[in-house]
Amino acid sequence: MNKILAGLKANFSPWTLGVFLVVDLFNPLFKKYDYGAEYPLVLAFGVLLVFLAVVEFKRAREIVSIEKIFLLIFGLLVVLSFAFSQTKNLGFSEVLAFLEMIVFYLIYAGRKLEWKERFLRIVKIILALAVILGFVFYFTLENVRMFGPFFNILHRGNNWPNAFALFLLMTWPILLLSESNFSKAKISSRALLLVFTFAALLLTFSRGASLVLVGQLVILIIYFLKRIKKKHVFTGLTVILLAIGIFFGSNYIRSLDHKVIDVEQRVSFSNTESQTSKQERLEFWQGALKLALEKPFFGWGPFSFRYAYNPIQKTFLANADHPHNIFLKIAAENGIPAMLFFAAFLVSILVIVIKRFKSLDEEKRDFVFILSLGVAGALAHNLIDYNFNFLANLILLFIYLIFIRSVFVTKTDDNGNYKALIFAFFIGLISIYEGAFLFSEHSLFPRNHFPALANEQIAKKNFTEAMANLDYELKLNPLDAEAWHLRAVIDCGEEYILNNAKDCERDSLQALKLNSMNDFKYHLDYFKALFSGKAEVTNFSRLLTKSLEILDVYTNHVDKNVHFTAYTPNVEAAAELIDLLAKESVSNPTLFTKSDWEKINSLNSRKQKMLDTAKRLREQKTF
Repeated sequence: MNKILAGLKANFSPWTLGVFLVVDLFNPLFKKYDYGAEYPLVLAFGVLLVFLAVVEFKRAREIVSIEKIFLLIFGLLVVLSFAFSQTKNLGFSEVLAFLEMIVFYLIYAGRKLEWKERFLRIVKIILALAVILGFVFYFTLENVRMFGPFFNILHRGNNWPNAFALFLLMTWPILLLSESNFSKAKISSRALLLVFTFAALLLTFSRGASLVLVGQLVILIIYFLKRIKKKHVFTGLTVILLAIGIFFGSNYIRSLDHKVIDVEQRVSFSNTESQTSKQERLEFWQGALKLALEKPFFGWGPFSFRYAYNPIQKTFLANADHPHNIFLKIAAENGIPAMLFFAAFLVSILVIVIKRFKSLDEEKRDFVFILSLGVAGALAHNLIDYNFNFLANLILLFIYLIFIRSVFVTKTDDNGNYKALIFAFFIGLISIYEGAFLFSEHSLFPRNHFPALANEQIAKKNFTEAMANLDYELKLNPLDAEAWHLRAVIDCGEEYILNNAKDCERDSLQALKLNSMNDFKYHLDYFKALFSGKAEVTNFSRLLTKSLEILDVYTNHVDKNVHFTAYTPNVEAAAELIDLLAKESVSNPTLFTKSDWEKINSLNSRKQKMLDTAKRLREQKTF
């Protein structure tokens, strides 16, 4: 009985974490925790940490380690950034995910983990399943980039090829780890998996990931240079050539029934989408730096970038949940000190690795190098993108860091790990509380609860209650353009007893000011209010010019489905706005210039094509 219990205890961590990763990665609903879809799994992991902390409580570990101090300070600063957040209705899922990773690190880091190899075998199986799924979807769906298990089946356009690319960059190096009882069959199967993994990574069409892969391979060659033999060169070249062959072969097979990306245009940045992607990233980085400097100490709050960036956004639809750079994201959202302490955490682990690396035997050095290759690839990719908002990728990053740190353990203490246990119970209690009040008004993460209530109350004409909910929402998130828009719906209507033109204009203009570059309904509702006499004409000329410029560009955006806009209500709102402006240009001609008429007529002639294109794209079989 004691042997059975000891065996269960020894295998509890690898199997529990492995099963959780499988559920998290392959479920078709709960993906991306920052905007809420993956929040239930974040809560589940918070509860799971309690069990992990209890099972691992008495394990010997290295107590004094500077990187834990840096990580704890980073966590404190993230909590403070939430306390001072401008978007407090949205950021808690990210706060909880970061705090969970800190507790996770405290439980395992600085310990000699005997189950590292067992867990990495599970990761190899997960990698194989993810690649197979990626190819199945690539051959059967209209989506032009491979996204593997990174999709949400309920929302069209919610698939994330760059997140899949990050997962592949992190996992392919472990296929190089040596194992006992190595047979030719095992070597062949892993080489074959490596071929298809590289091909899958290329089929994500992530230029950044491809460049990072090249960098990883160069570093790999430099490290093993003295041990490379002719057979290794032959095997490596074969793997790369086969991967390239499968990449082009897959595109050919897919082209028989589906649209494919032009590889030459993608590589050379010569197509519109590629140029847009490059320009948008530059704008995001500049915007994030500006936001960080405006609020340097605690930032704008966790998951605030989209809302804080909207008012300074330069290009229509060119927004994102993050600035596509992990360090700029932390600086803008959590503050510059938080970014510095997170960087210090990573650097301190690097310093430990460099100082103690030579003391290891060759097998352990190889183990550390290969995992470090995965970590370096992940961090490099997150300099031009950000995909640690997927729990599987974030957990893998910290597991790798834990494994690397575990190799360099020196002096240990087997007194109970009270700090990790107390923190784990605290996180577990918060997770249970949040699970009980998921997305409700009592949750620390109400998201869109109050605007949703207001919408229902507006439909029932309970305007006073709707206003109360919107006011509370704006206390949590004064940058919420949708809340201002719903206020405008009430204030600009005829049935609200307290409505007046001044409030109508203020609410409409505030919604437009906070989000003029992403949603046409704010433009539409402002002009509706203006033409019905409920808003002043003083801003008309400037706002009309801006709206017409955006509409002119937008018709091409729908045709190319930029940022999946064809799946959104933006199409219908744009068409209605064109109709409204065309009608008013006839009834109130003095408000419009000759140039305005010409642009409106041109837009009117393109409107139906835009609607037809959106309808066609919506009928395609996609995730």
